[in-house]
Amino acid sequence: MAELSKKEIVTQLERILVGPEIKGGTKIGQFLRYVTGQTLDGSQNDLNQYKIGVEALNYPVDFDPQNNPMVRIHAGRLRRALTSYYAQQGADDPIRIDIPKGSYAPVFSRNRSSTRRKESAFPKDLSTPSIGVMLFRSLHDAEELDYIASGITEELIISLTRFSNFRVIGPLFREVVRKKNLDLYDIGKTYKIRFLLEGTIRKREESLHITVKLIDTLSGENIWGETIKCDVLNGSLAACEEHIVNSVAATIGDNFGVMNTTLSRDALSGKMLSSSSYEAVLRFYHYIMVFTEKSYIDALDALENAVRQDHNDAFCLAALGDILITSYFAGYDEDGSVVDRVEELGRQSVALDPNCQHARFTMAMIYFARSQKMQFISEASHVLRINPNNANLTAALGMHLWMIGEYDQGKNLMEEAMALNPHHPGWCFIVSYCHHYRNGEFADALADAKNINLPELYIDPLFRAAAYGQCNDVNGGKAAINELLAVSPNFRNSGRDIMKRLFYLDEHVEMLLDGLVKAGLEVS
Repeated sequence: MAELSKKEIVTQLERILVGPEIKGGTKIGQFLRYVTGQTLDGSQNDLNQYKIGVEALNYPVDFDPQNNPMVRIHAGRLRRALTSYYAQQGADDPIRIDIPKGSYAPVFSRNRSSTRRKESAFPKDLSTPSIGVMLFRSLHDAEELDYIASGITEELIISLTRFSNFRVIGPLFREVVRKKNLDLYDIGKTYKIRFLLEGTIRKREESLHITVKLIDTLSGENIWGETIKCDVLNGSLAACEEHIVNSVAATIGDNFGVMNTTLSRDALSGKMLSSSSYEAVLRFYHYIMVFTEKSYIDALDALENAVRQDHNDAFCLAALGDILITSYFAGYDEDGSVVDRVEELGRQSVALDPNCQHARFTMAMIYFARSQKMQFISEASHVLRINPNNANLTAALGMHLWMIGEYDQGKNLMEEAMALNPHHPGWCFIVSYCHHYRNGEFADALADAKNINLPELYIDPLFRAAAYGQCNDVNGGKAAINELLAVSPNFRNSGRDIMKRLFYLDEHVEMLLDGLVKAGLEVS
């Protein structure tokens, strides 16, 4: 906010308040005007539900926010309206006003990529990463379930908008769709969305059954679906909604979620035409899923090309930094010279968009690579605050936290990430492997190693060889060592230094080397 004047912010506020999403005379318009004014006057720390209810929304002085949730409801509607405004009418506005979840104080920032946003707000084809959320519906007439359905829909939209690499539209209303006689393909064309998320709620005794499905509007295919049961009798409704929202958002929106998996498959098979930046992002996602040499080269070339074409694409800059730092950890960059370039890319990305989660993640990886432990922990916390439902980045941070010796936090984060998204890649078993191996549970470590399934990365055969060595399995160890040397021919000479990059602590390097030696490999 330091670089913005009060006049600029007030001008932006008035621009928003005359738009169709938020009108000044509505409750959410009154809400936005009040919290913006309080923040500009330096009173943002005093904002609470009671003050907003009484002073902004004109509720009586005996208003009790504990028993009346209307302030929370209006806050959710306001966040959704702001997201819709900046996705459409306000895409080219010079300033953003956002209200982060968990706070009532607005955040003001330059809309640095406004021109690019405006251009991409209405894509020319349905291959653009975009999703519409249909208002969930109750299968009963009970008003209580309609309220729950609306709440889950709003929270899902807010949660999905935290994933910066695709556009979210909604809620869409069945009545409007029926009136316009739109089929699935028409819905996709009308609202410029590739995917449609919809759900129903049913109550059985003291439990809620929420059925959710994700549909590809191009093919009409149901590409994912799940029924989630919540026992309301033994838990709070808020906890139930949070569980549903987090699970669904992570499963479909994560880097390895259903949407990106579908789009990556289309891009790699040549079914869709994408802009260079989006195709580069898809190739990046494919690489960090499979970690093969070909996918690395394809993704690196695509990202380098995208960055040359657009120097202001914060996400592509961050993804390029991420893929390069990953090559450093994987040992492709033997002299470590890439780290300086990654830092330059990371800082450029953060400067363009301080709230780009992947930009902050790339900076966290720089601190890890430079052994700046406290800076890494601080940046990792920032990454998680931006979007706790990004299971991929949560898993990666969990792994790196474990490596620096934050064993419990790292293990818990990895388990949380794997629970959030059942479509997680094999490398998510790395923490479980290291945990079992460090505790001398070598048979369990070997079982984890067989789940990693990254044969072109040195850590896959290394983990198996070390576990085989500790289990006194000579034949298994010998075969795994041959695989390791095929992937990394110079490992006998450079293995110790390469391992230190990812495993961080000498203790971790030495415990794995002990297993390799027992399996028959000598490392200098």
